[in-house]
Amino acid sequence: MTAYQKRPLAGAKQILTRDENGNPLDTASAELKKRLKQLDDLIESRQAQLANLPDDAKAELEKRATEINKLVADIDQIKTDLVNQAKTRSEDEQGGIAAILIRNTEALEIAKTMLEKRQKNTSVSFDGIKARNIVTLGSLGENYQYAKNDLNRVPFQPLSLVDLINWAPLTNDIVTLLRETAWDLMADIVPEGEEKPESSLEFGPLVLNVGVIAHWIKVSNQVLADMPMLASYIESRLAYGIRYKLEYFVVNGHIPAAGQPKNFSGLMEAGNHVTVTVEAGDTALDVLNRAKYKAALSFLQPECYVLNPQDWGVIERLKGSDGHYLIGVPTGTGVQAYLWGLPVRFSPVQKPAKFWCGNLSIGFDGYIREDVDTQVSLEDGDNFRKNLATVRSEMRAAGGVIIPDANVAGDLPNVPADRVAPVLPVVLVNSAKELSGTAEASAVIKVRAAKGGLIGITYADNAGAWSIKPNPLAVGEVGSVTATDEADNISQALSVTGEA
Repeated sequence: MTAYQKRPLAGAKQILTRDENGNPLDTASAELKKRLKQLDDLIESRQAQLANLPDDAKAELEKRATEINKLVADIDQIKTDLVNQAKTRSEDEQGGIAAILIRNTEALEIAKTMLEKRQKNTSVSFDGIKARNIVTLGSLGENYQYAKNDLNRVPFQPLSLVDLINWAPLTNDIVTLLRETAWDLMADIVPEGEEKPESSLEFGPLVLNVGVIAHWIKVSNQVLADMPMLASYIESRLAYGIRYKLEYFVVNGHIPAAGQPKNFSGLMEAGNHVTVTVEAGDTALDVLNRAKYKAALSFLQPECYVLNPQDWGVIERLKGSDGHYLIGVPTGTGVQAYLWGLPVRFSPVQKPAKFWCGNLSIGFDGYIREDVDTQVSLEDGDNFRKNLATVRSEMRAAGGVIIPDANVAGDLPNVPADRVAPVLPVVLVNSAKELSGTAEASAVIKVRAAKGGLIGITYADNAGAWSIKPNPLAVGEVGSVTATDEADNISQALSVTGEA
């Protein structure tokens, strides 16, 4: 066989050639032609449909397409110009907005987050933090990542008291509660043909305004960027502080300053509960038992007791004549504490030597305008220049007692009570912008005019610091400042004259 001789086709027997055995290729070719014909027909039909459009519609579509193409080109040109200008600027000029956006990838990420969360352009929202200190990583050392175990040991407690209330959503800033002030239920069996008895319910309206509960903290950007766990911790702690203060207002109510609306009508406020008669020889257990059945007379079964933790500790340590504990179990049971068949909700916001017993789910109406919302801002004050961030947490809510007869409250006998008046408050700053100073920690600071009217109120923090902005006293106006502790003890009045 020479180089020009045809090779045998033995090794290509499976190839289908265009001979009498090549019918599959011919079939595929015919099918392709058929499909192309169908595609041509479809294109022609669509073109015919578009041909029927009015000339003005065609012109409008062409105009919009041209505008879109021009807009895309303009955006590309702007991006190119920004990069070129940032590169060609001198070192002193590179602090401009364009250069910052080009060089600072962190700012770009923040802007992206703002866009995705659809928040205001000055803040970034934390999905899921009023301390005036700044949290940084400088004091944590090189091994700050090992702080996880420490951060897990936090002083949280179940806010079960707040959770017992049915919180309804609200769409405006004013709430009108219908308080059941009196009732007379006369339902009875009535013979045929006789008149049915009439029952009566009397209501008294109570108007509350939605109040804002808020606080904030300063943190460094490094905390948010380098230690997400600590950032999450700060967020959760601030959110917890909001709910803790909400529980305080639910129990003790809200005392507004002169001219300010009331936001909460609390369980322990005068007129929101009934009392029981304490007989000679009654112990704390006796009084709490009487309160339970007094509350049940309202036809609303009581749901729980609310006690101060110290008072509940005194009750748990009560002993019989043989020395055994009547209530508490030193080894612990790990279950909900009960007394006279009702769960005990002990809360530090309840004042010492006080108690409450009643129905929360029906006897108290709560409304939430905005649930706890935590935001971070990099543009608050001089944050941008100091590389800081302001983390703020707030909520908007209101609520009050609507069935006072379902709530029983009063004093616990045989429980040592705090009868010592707080120390005289101190004024450190007295200007038109601010009236501030120190007092007993957690005391209620009240500023009254010369005639006795309340013109300012605030709370001292855990360190005793307090402030009211602006100063409620006018220049030359004489007033007084008092401090009220958690046991309702009132300090002597400090005379103050407003200064410029």
